[in-house]
Amino acid sequence: MKGKQDPYGKGKVPTNYQRLYLHQHYKSAYVPTMTEEFNQSNGGDLRKLKGAYMFVAAATWDLVLRNLLKIIDTQVNLDTASKKTVQQAARVNRNEIAAKYFGIVDEDEVKLATIVRNLYNKVAQFTYWQNEVKQLQLGYAAPASQMQVDEE
Repeated sequence: MKGKQDPYGKGKVPTNYQRLYLHQHYKSAYVPTMTEEFNQSNGGDLRKLKGAYMFVAAATWDLVLRNLLKIIDTQVNLDTASKKTVQQAARVNRNEIAAKYFGIVDEDEVKLATIVRNLYNKVAQFTYWQNEVKQLQLGYAAPASQMQVDEE
């Protein structure tokens, strides 16, 4: 379906499937660059990082979505809202968000890429650290050679 033209709307204006799903555009346009940058700055082994770069990309997308919602509805403050609240607001305003996002992409994609990069730089280390702490809390077991065994 990628790149396939589809009649859409009353006027049957041909649109690209990727233009209908802004998250797919974000993932294909910006996440590979984020992955490469994250890989270089955190040791160079993506298998060792256990998908932490995807947490960073998701957190950056969350900030982009919050900023788009702030542009659409200036009366609602979503800065401290939970992720579920933001997702619900995004579902309600889906068409407006897509129009704004692709309007920004069409107008000046370099500016959008710069904004995404700045958001990524703000989020990257904090999110990586938060993911590491969460993995430790989930029950990381030290190897037997590091464990002290009481012998009686």
